Amino acid sequence: MLDEAGTDARFVLLGDTDPGSPDAVPRAWLEELEGSSNVEWRGFREDVTADLAGADVVVLPSYREGLPKTLLEGGAAGRALVTTDAPGCRDVVADGETGLLVEPRDAAQ
Repeated sequence: MLDEAGTDARFVLLGDTDPGSPDAVPRAWLEELEGSSNVEWRGFREDVTADLAGADVVVLPSYREGLPKTLLEGGAAGRALVTTDAPGCRDVVADGETGLLVEPRDAAQ
């Protein structure tokens, strides 16, 4: 995966799966990712303060949101934000100033 490609980055994933949603990320896939030396899946967290303190960037890929608490907390912690140019997300990020907005479903961007 990423470590095999020589990616010099570490990814910490927060949040649990949603077994009731057909669009949920499968738990088995998250567990497989965690086998990579670049990825750590921490699951659901009540308090993300320590996690944000150790982050350089907060990333939230989304197709639509209300007002995403993830981005509000990341911004309040002074972290750069990367999210999709989707309703809710674009209301939090000033593109090019407080973070980056990318097109939904465009992994190459």
